[in-house]
Amino acid sequence: MSFYDPFQRYPRGQRPTQRRTAAYGQEQPPQEPQRRPPTIEDYYQLAQAHEALQKAHEDVAKQLANTQEALREQTKTAIELKEEVRALAQTLAHTQAELNEYTSRNQQAEGEWEERYLRLQAETDNYRRRLEQRSAVEVSQQRNRILEDMLSLADHLELAIQHLGHAADGNESFRQNLDATLHAFLETLKKHGVQPIAPLGEPFDPQIHEALGHIASPDVPEDHVAAVVRTGYQVEDQLLRPARVMVSNGPAQ
Repeated sequence: MSFYDPFQRYPRGQRPTQRRTAAYGQEQPPQEPQRRPPTIEDYYQLAQAHEALQKAHEDVAKQLANTQEALREQTKTAIELKEEVRALAQTLAHTQAELNEYTSRNQQAEGEWEERYLRLQAETDNYRRRLEQRSAVEVSQQRNRILEDMLSLADHLELAIQHLGHAADGNESFRQNLDATLHAFLETLKKHGVQPIAPLGEPFDPQIHEALGHIASPDVPEDHVAAVVRTGYQVEDQLLRPARVMVSNGPAQ
């Protein structure tokens, strides 16, 4: 089936290449090609081509509409995402501000807690030292009381030895036993830091001596210890018990 192109001037495959010349050397005008009238089949093919173009146009229009709808949806989604991003940015800024404020308060509170901790630690150390000092003082006082109570045994032994010194010679062995007992007892006290005070002939010192009276003594200068009535003791440079003494007035007048 052939298709006639009404807009084609010449038949297919035929184009005039040169003008024909008439007899006797005269030039003749080109002849018009013979045109075939369109048939029903040509109109049918043209209608089919129009329908194909119309369908293609509808498909393109539908595709364009779908594309435009997709663009509108994407634009709407982009706008929503932009709003969400702005809201998230505001939330982030608010959260960052709260975090900065919390960090500032936390640092301030941390500094206050550290200061309070150091203050409490210093107070605890001072309280501990006071307790240790108080405990040491109490222990020392209790020890001194116990040692002072034990000194009465040394006093009794000294009195017994002094008494036996004026008795008959038959008690010499007993006196030696008392001397040994007193010596052993004083050695035991010495292990605990207790030392006797021997002020005989020394200048009278009211800090460690307790004066019971005055006596005349040709051998001891005035205001010196002429006699010891009771031995005094000290422990670790502390006075445990003063020595009871008689102070000399010098030679008798």
